Amino acid sequence: ILFGFATQWADLQADVSAIVDATGKPPAIYQSFWALEAGYTNAEWTDILDSYGVLGMTPYIELTTDDMNAFLTGARDSELDQIVSVIDAWTAAAAGRYVLMAPFPEANLVEHPWGGDGNDYQVGYRRVHDAFAAAGVGGDRVRFVFAMNGFSSSGLSYDQFYPGDEVVDIVGFAKLNRGGANFRDYEETFVRHIEEMQESVTRVKPLLITQTGSVDDEYVDQEAWIEEMFSRLPTESQVIGA
Repeated sequence: ILFGFATQWADLQADVSAIVDATGKPPAIYQSFWALEAGYTNAEWTDILDSYGVLGMTPYIELTTDDMNAFLTGARDSELDQIVSVIDAWTAAAAGRYVLMAPFPEANLVEHPWGGDGNDYQVGYRRVHDAFAAAGVGGDRVRFVFAMNGFSSSGLSYDQFYPGDEVVDIVGFAKLNRGGANFRDYEETFVRHIEEMQESVTRVKPLLITQTGSVDDEYVDQEAWIEEMFSRLPTESQVIGA
């Protein structure tokens, strides 16, 4: 099972080194959040990707926007085209390079600027997918992730957001254990949402836990919680990583 993580940019090198010291290898995946409105130059985006690659990690990119309507009407096309161009060049520069791309993650949360509307999400997701396809960046270089939140504050199920098998390579969800008396154990954090994804979307496509973690408080033994996660997730035949 693949292990990934995210950290503060300033701590990236030190944190990866600590993981290598403890396990003998770097994480397989590094999670990064790219906003269409970030305003980075191509060189800056490339430097970010190079940093992950040098450390031996595959980038997992969650693409966001602060204005979904602007994106859907084409007002962010130049920003999207820039990101496509950067990823195209970076993945073409060395054999075996690829990125995982999750457009507008956790769209079933109304709290996100892009969240709460299944149809808008599907249209937006396909716009991102089609931009890569039009640039000739295929599935050997970018793999698309349908990334939901475990809980849906929109009241809509996963299948009401699903854009279709032909544009999704990996499915997944994010779920955190926030502790307290109502803490979420393994079954509540993972099993219920794995089963929901299987029942409403697919039992075939690989499933990635796109974000997870646990607090450590009087109700939760964080170390035991993490150990159970790593011992039990590999028994889930559809799950490829977390």
